[in-house]
Amino acid sequence: MNSKFFILILLCMVSLSFSSCNKDKDQKVSNSERLIGEWIYRTTQEKTNGEWKDMPTQVGAEGAQTFYKDGKALITMTFKGEYMEQKFEWNLKDNNDYIINGTVRGQILFESNDCFYLYSDETLDPETGGNIKGEFCDIYDRKK
Repeated sequence: MNSKFFILILLCMVSLSFSSCNKDKDQKVSNSERLIGEWIYRTTQEKTNGEWKDMPTQVGAEGAQTFYKDGKALITMTFKGEYMEQKFEWNLKDNNDYIINGTVRGQILFESNDCFYLYSDETLDPETGGNIKGEFCDIYDRKK
């Protein structure tokens, strides 16, 4: 009986040693960490009558955002032939609230490690260059 008990304990210990975890594999990357890097603007969609539709974009308009580990960021944009850039501070909360300079500006949801959606109630009007209110989704792809 004692030898059977000893063998059972030994088998349990051996099986546990094989099922131990690799810390690197178990560490989950936060969305804030996923956001760090350079992202290229793809398009803006507007929700109209319950459907997301691409908004018209200005010919030659380009944009990018670069997020740094220290909470700083840079947005660059070419619009109507004019280059603009702006530095800002960012934060991404666990509930995906995207904060710029202390103000919640929308929510970021990742489609994959290489694409995110920024949902907000304001975006740039491609016709006037001013901001408009509504329900919008800016789509960004990681720069390769």
